Amino acid sequence: MAPLLIVGADERLREYLAKCLEGAWEYVFAEGAEEALELARKSRPAVILMTEDPESGAGVPGLHILQGDAVLRGVPVILLTSEWGEGERPDVRTAGADEY
Repeated sequence: MAPLLIVGADERLREYLAKCLEGAWEYVFAEGAEEALELARKSRPAVILMTEDPESGAGVPGLHILQGDAVLRGVPVILLTSEWGEGERPDVRTAGADEY
């Protein structure tokens, strides 16, 4: 089974997601968009979970980087955000997120 790729610099969130996914999915972590691109090319993830973290390039900038790669363009990406009830985010959809 292809792993999940979890992208974001927040260590607590990565630990939480690892605990939630333990035993159900294999996963790999990347701290930022450039590392995610490298790992995604190697691991061919089933899904990419990406947090919004402008400092690491994760979020909308990271979506643009991943969607710019012909091999990864078809991999579903879910952007994890702390926004709740803010309405539709066209920038996220345009950048290539399948869900957020």
